[in-house]
Amino acid sequence: MTLLSVDRTLEVLEILTDRGDVGVSELATVLCVAPSTVHRILETLEHRRFVVQDADSKRYMPGPRMSGMSDEIDLIAQSRGLVEWLGRSTGMTVHLGILDGRDVRYLHHWVPQTKRALGSRVGARMQAHVTSAGKALLAASPREKVVNIFPQSSLDRPTPAAIGDRLRLFEELQLVARTGYARNIEESEPGVVGFATAVSRRSQSVAVAVSAWLRDMPAERGRVSESEKRVTDVLLHVSAGLEARFSRA
Repeated sequence: MTLLSVDRTLEVLEILTDRGDVGVSELATVLCVAPSTVHRILETLEHRRFVVQDADSKRYMPGPRMSGMSDEIDLIAQSRGLVEWLGRSTGMTVHLGILDGRDVRYLHHWVPQTKRALGSRVGARMQAHVTSAGKALLAASPREKVVNIFPQSSLDRPTPAAIGDRLRLFEELQLVARTGYARNIEESEPGVVGFATAVSRRSQSVAVAVSAWLRDMPAERGRVSESEKRVTDVLLHVSAGLEARFSRA
């Protein structure tokens, strides 16, 4: 796709956002291009669910992907300050993530300038059952939803420490519900430790997870270290702050 094509596609999205719905001829007139050019752009956007076409009027309007992107932008804007504060307070890499099928998809991050910090995972997807963010979000979901996400009893194990069966996952999710936060002790990557909480949003049915990760942090199953206690106290404080912000939005 050429730079000019990208520019025209963005113009189409801007016009749709401003006007709500628009026809092919109308767009062609505004953009000073042939209707066939507009039609090709709209076909691509419709395939990607950025626009939908009304069956009766044949006019186009913003699709679910556009509304989802708007929601994510608002979410990041509301969270940015507290995410950075969490990172600076703990010295850990911090991410915001949402559940997307069997995975967590990361939307925003803050990375400290330290050797033990992990890099950004924004845009990446990681298996939910082996990440602290994923387990926090699964624990906040109805059991039926978790069963639908993981219909098989066996689960993929990217590391020896990862949970390998659904029964153990449910046991871990019950622990998450009791403690208020989830742990990842070298389950997604060797040497990586992470903690996360799920934050509900009153205006949205989908929760968001805030997670803090670090390489080579002392942590072990069945025992809560002093460093873990310090980190999770800050994490729970930030989660409460985020929930209060979301409730006012």
